[in-house]
Amino acid sequence: MHILYFHQHFSTPQGSTGTRSYEMAKRLIDHGHQVTMVCGSGFMARTGLVGKSENGMRRGIVDGIDVIEINLEYSNYDSLMNRALIFFKYAFRSTFIAWKEKYDVLFATSTPLTAGIPGIVMRIMKPGKRFVFEVRDLWPEFPTAVILIYSSLERLMLKTVQNCLQGFLKIVSDAFLLALMVLPMVLMQSWMLPVF
Repeated sequence: MHILYFHQHFSTPQGSTGTRSYEMAKRLIDHGHQVTMVCGSGFMARTGLVGKSENGMRRGIVDGIDVIEINLEYSNYDSLMNRALIFFKYAFRSTFIAWKEKYDVLFATSTPLTAGIPGIVMRIMKPGKRFVFEVRDLWPEFPTAVILIYSSLERLMLKTVQNCLQGFLKIVSDAFLLALMVLPMVLMQSWMLPVF
């Protein structure tokens, strides 16, 4: 099976960030699947690719994973608006990649929720393809709740985008994967998902 895997903040162990997607991709490959990882360029992430980008991206095999890195520099030090712009650029460019690539299952993992946009669009454009969405953390519920988001306008914008994306993801996803034990209770309330 060919899995087209979207994780904007993907990193190999050479980076200074989480490697859950790297480890999952390696396990899938060990079980005979093919994995294409579509990611961005992160401040602390290392994709394992070297060399110059062509047309704003680069591609290569890293530890058996077919990695497509979109040249979108991201840092937590960027402003909220700049980060949001980068999230949507990633989603837009990833959607074009999903349209061109051959795959059996599209798998997208948050954060951010915008990583699910290619899956939403492809479920409409390629209805026979399966789409699985993984929820990895409580963004933006947590920073909104503890008022890490700076203004009420920013909180309103985040909540509106979150509600729209959650609605579409609930409608079009074939399955949800919850990566944290605390998530089922939160998602039962905020996403109104059945949790088994």
